[in-house]
Amino acid sequence: MSTCTIANLERTRSVIVDVWQRRELSPLVNTMQGITSDWEKYVEPVSINLSLG
Repeated sequence: MSTCTIANLERTRSVIVDVWQRRELSPLVNTMQGITSDWEKYVEPVSINLSLG
């Protein structure tokens, strides 16, 4: 595997672990903040410039 592919896999894994941990530790107040989806609150901010497709 190329270094670029390995780096992308490590970055993707890092995003997944971060999102999982933040979601598990977060209180259930999403609707009070006007946020309606987990994607909007947890994934979008940390996945900028990363292809998740």
